[in-house]
Amino acid sequence: MNPPPTLHANIPSKLQWECGLSKAQAALWSLSQEQPLTPAGNIAASGKIYCSPDLAALQKALQSVVARHPLLSATFHVRQSDPMQVVDDRQEINLQRESTVGWTGSQLAERIKQESSRVIDLSQGPLLRATVFLGEQESILLLVAHRMVADAWSLGLLLDELSMVYDAEVSGREANLPALEVSYQEYVQHQEQMLAGNRGEQLWQFWQQQLSGEPQILNLATDHPRLRASDQQEATESCRLDKAMEERLDAVARRNRSTLSTVLLAAYQALLYRYTSQEDILIGWPAAGRSDSQFES
Repeated sequence: MNPPPTLHANIPSKLQWECGLSKAQAALWSLSQEQPLTPAGNIAASGKIYCSPDLAALQKALQSVVARHPLLSATFHVRQSDPMQVVDDRQEINLQRESTVGWTGSQLAERIKQESSRVIDLSQGPLLRATVFLGEQESILLLVAHRMVADAWSLGLLLDELSMVYDAEVSGREANLPALEVSYQEYVQHQEQMLAGNRGEQLWQFWQQQLSGEPQILNLATDHPRLRASDQQEATESCRLDKAMEERLDAVARRNRSTLSTVLLAAYQALLYRYTSQEDILIGWPAAGRSDSQFES
């Protein structure tokens, strides 16, 4: 299938352009209006630098990668009651620098947590921040973005591209990154066209049936009263499977032509059913959301 025509194709590069939101962005926009100026929309990724970084080269590489993905220069505004994303390719990204010489590991971890949780204003920007924590033996580059312009997949992609461009800058050669086939504007238009057709109607009917009825509260016995609304507090619980258990679970996945993550999710749902006797259980599950390879980059 040929990609749809570019929106505002007559606007030259390095000038401002705007377009509507993708469906995922629209959902995040609605959440941001309910709870504005909170760090709930932040996402962060970091990478270690095992030598003294060339800060000028790192700044230049960062600017080059951001220019390659103009959405990272976006801010969000309302136009005639509709949210719009406005991109100004001339926006510069500032590489923040902070010395960690003499810090303990816990001090560094706490500072990274603070920077990752600093609020991002969708209407003011920047929606991507970069900080390099400069240590004696190694440094850490921290990228913090709003989920309106990035997710875990794209931040990983950004770090990979940044590494390649930085290496090229330091060695005085040109970075050999593959050209991007489509823009985010084209992705938004492609999505709108797909949802307006027969495929979109099929998807609408399917999910309307799947998600019909009122969402049920999980009836777990708790030691405290349930809160009326989310207080934005969260926690992580981890467990480690031994090698023998992992092999047995892999075998179950292969027999059922599934994946290990799907088997673990099914086991978790079965455990929740045991304690609640509920057959409809809603669980949040991370997904890349990239069903079309032309939009992966």
